Amino acid sequence: MRSSQLWLTRSLVVLGAGILLAPNLSAQSLLNDPDWVERHLQTNAASEESAASEFSVFSGQGTSTKPDFLTLLHPEFEQPAASANHRLQLAPQVRELLMLMEDDPVDAQEQLKRLEPRLKMEDRALLRIVLLLRLERPRTARVLAESFLLELPDDPRTPLVHLLRNRALLALDEPIALDGRLEEQVLRTLPARYQQELLEALSADAEARKLPLAALGYRLNLLANLETASTADEQQVLEQLRKINSLTQLEVISELHGTVSVVRTWVPELYVELLWEQGQHARALELLSQFLASAHEYKDAEQVHRLEGLQIRMQSATRTRPYRIGVILPLSTTNRRVVQLVRETIDGLRLALIAEQEGRLPRVRTAQPELLDFEELERSGALAALTEDASTDNASLPWQLVFRDSKLHPDHTRKMIQELVEQEQVSAIIGPLTRRTSETAAEEAQRFGIPLISLSLTRSVPDIGEFVFRNNLSWELEIQTLLHHAVDYHQARRFMILYADNRQGREKMRLFWEEAERLGLEIHGAEPFSSQQKSFVPSFDAFTRKLRPLTPEQEETLRELDEDLEPEHRFDALFVASGSLSIRSLQVVFPYLEVYGMEDTLLLGDSGWHNYALLFATGRRGLRKLVIADDFHMESERPEVREFMALYERMFFFAPTKQRPGNYTTYAYDTAGLLMNLLRVEQNQNSTALKEALLSLSGYPGVTGELHFTENGEVQREMRLLRPRGVSFRALN
Repeated sequence: MRSSQLWLTRSLVVLGAGILLAPNLSAQSLLNDPDWVERHLQTNAASEESAASEFSVFSGQGTSTKPDFLTLLHPEFEQPAASANHRLQLAPQVRELLMLMEDDPVDAQEQLKRLEPRLKMEDRALLRIVLLLRLERPRTARVLAESFLLELPDDPRTPLVHLLRNRALLALDEPIALDGRLEEQVLRTLPARYQQELLEALSADAEARKLPLAALGYRLNLLANLETASTADEQQVLEQLRKINSLTQLEVISELHGTVSVVRTWVPELYVELLWEQGQHARALELLSQFLASAHEYKDAEQVHRLEGLQIRMQSATRTRPYRIGVILPLSTTNRRVVQLVRETIDGLRLALIAEQEGRLPRVRTAQPELLDFEELERSGALAALTEDASTDNASLPWQLVFRDSKLHPDHTRKMIQELVEQEQVSAIIGPLTRRTSETAAEEAQRFGIPLISLSLTRSVPDIGEFVFRNNLSWELEIQTLLHHAVDYHQARRFMILYADNRQGREKMRLFWEEAERLGLEIHGAEPFSSQQKSFVPSFDAFTRKLRPLTPEQEETLRELDEDLEPEHRFDALFVASGSLSIRSLQVVFPYLEVYGMEDTLLLGDSGWHNYALLFATGRRGLRKLVIADDFHMESERPEVREFMALYERMFFFAPTKQRPGNYTTYAYDTAGLLMNLLRVEQNQNSTALKEALLSLSGYPGVTGELHFTENGEVQREMRLLRPRGVSFRALN
């Protein structure tokens, strides 16, 4: 032992020369030349590894001889109750210097120089390691820490030095050192903040080595320790628990960490869900009843609520009829606008049923074409198997659409959703159309665990739950498409906004402004207008700066010349958000574009401009550079659109009105077609699997474009850019 202390003392003398001696003696300073120190402090790597492995539960390759999860949860990792008798006791001077190093390492260096003769050798070494780290010399700090641990393995300071060595390794972007004996001592002898540092470092190291269960175990130890539980992240632990797909692993976690709140609260539910996913439905329902009874006994209202919801979803799923889809619409409304939307929706659903029976529906993309060798597939006969219809006989599938009336009333909507699920046993639900009823329907669908695809314009509906989706026009995509086109193809940087003074117009104005600012573009003004507005002179005067202040000399010059102030176009494009106004209301604006010399100004129009009445509107010649964004273009050459239009003309063009398909016809057609595509596949014929299939959809070639859903259930599709030409709209993309 004396020889070890002597060796370390010599090392400290060398290290001290670099930290504490005068500048003229610092040629061998740790701060100036850490490589010199490393050359002169070589340790026997083999003996060091041997000494470390004597106590480590990990092998030399950094893996355990036991399964990774069980190794971590072995009793030697249990955290004993901290006792004051086992705490590391440091001298008051040492504690004061450690605190000073946190705030002012330079001052702490001077204090250490003054106090060094009165400090023990071990304390001097500890303080120098900390000081080196604070002075950002991790390589030298690691060398000294490893020397300390090798020569003084039984010193009470070794747990703290072990932590400091790992700090140095992390600063060097190297893996941390693993030593089971020292880790146990950290948990037993050091304050809570050091225990937390150790467990978080071990968890991060386990994740880096692809040992997710070991990482989870360390986080559970954080929660189990009363001193560190308050700083642990329960949500992160819950997310890791949700990723476990082994019943055995959940059983082990429950047994070893059953006292941890997040385990006690969530593992029973996760265990039941995993049983259900594995097809053990009877066992899952049996255990769920037991867990629910226990939650009632302990009066855990929150857990009771969650487990009851899970029970309802599972019981509903067992009764689902895969070829039956629920539809909830305001069938009895007398509101003319809503009646029109209901009619459009029913038309789309009807067309989807006919297209399915005739084999005309587009099919869900199940593989990326570029990943397949089609020539090889064709030679082997596999191509025919891939493209063969799962059912082979479309007409043999008993598709049913079960309608219910929302009556535009949330409470009645709730009852109808319950009826569709419990009595009609539908596998999915389409609708409703309006915001309030869609929100209520979404809450009920989430409670029952039945996928619902709302046709509402309200973008927040999918946020209600994981079983809720939305398929309608995305105003955000509309705005982004227009702005990117203006910037990329017209080099526009400065914009003016004219917007309808209604909910849709104001919202689109806000979205346009925010997206422009995000892209670093300039908004030079925004003016509202209404359908009753007769004159737009003030708005266009403001746009073109005809209202700008003039000097007396300028005013006198204009009077002498008997001229008006010429308009200035200090913007590159004008965005007009039509809101829900008709073309008749919009065409009041057209003459002003010509009068104010804006015929060649880039005009950006939202989807409200995509109306065939625009092609015959008075004053349209002022719209030379109008670009419109919408998601459906009936004149598109895409095969899905041509198939749809042929079917639509066959079914509806006999009517005297010769009405074109409305937006809700296309959304309903795509939604019903997508659901029928997915439900044809047997493994998608339960609610959870159908929900996952919707979320993992790589692309469905609908008539409104290639669509898929984001992780929160919001539809995404490529928008069409259109320009009026003659008596039609021409696609720009």
